[in-house]
Amino acid sequence: MYQHPAFAKKHGKYTWCLHCERVYLTKDWVKNDWDCPGQGCDGGALDAHSWDDGDWSKEVNENYPEVPVVGELYPLYAEK
Repeated sequence: MYQHPAFAKKHGKYTWCLHCERVYLTKDWVKNDWDCPGQGCDGGALDAHSWDDGDWSKEVNENYPEVPVVGELYPLYAEK
């Protein structure tokens, strides 16, 4: 588990970015000082959301996988 720098929240293996709407390994976020590791993305720590946190991804789209594909686009407002 990784401790988020701005919130009293822990992140699991995967972190989703609010800016680019893609998932990356949390360890890559940590290595990048909690900036999104996605090429060309300017997302920062406040845009980092744990993919594993409370199944929020299933609320957005029930077809989103439990284990996401790294770098894959998972839109926040996806059609259900």
